Amino acid sequence: HRSSIIHHNPSSNKHSVALHLMPNEDDKDYISHMRQRPPPKGGDVAYSNDNILRQQRHYNDIRKVGGKECVQDIYARDPNTSGDNTRFWFVGKVARCTGTVSAEAAIARQMNLLEEHATRIRPVELGRSFGILEFWFAPGDTEPLTSQN
Repeated sequence: HRSSIIHHNPSSNKHSVALHLMPNEDDKDYISHMRQRPPPKGGDVAYSNDNILRQQRHYNDIRKVGGKECVQDIYARDPNTSGDNTRFWFVGKVARCTGTVSAEAAIARQMNLLEEHATRIRPVELGRSFGILEFWFAPGDTEPLTSQN
């Protein structure tokens, strides 16, 4: 089954065509099962678009109520550095309900998302260290202060 959309740009008098190929019910027999990806492992903290967007909504909702006091900035320690040359990379933020959830518990609960995200945004520095990264946290919205150290 095909569908196409024709776009016309009056200012340049040009047309563009977008062709969308969408399998219909009859085509399912011809689609190899090897080409269908299984859902990623990790359940509700697997690195998938749905989970990332859900976590972003939760973060925004918690932050709206609790402000920056309920937010932690998350850093991954570069395992290829040490001593005075130790480097920490900012990899994200977590929000938590203060008084009921510790920063450590919030980070531990989202470890799969954090680690996958860290290795994707810093593939050269952290990419080969999946599974052995150390995460550190600082008070929320302190990235500028932390970058000066």
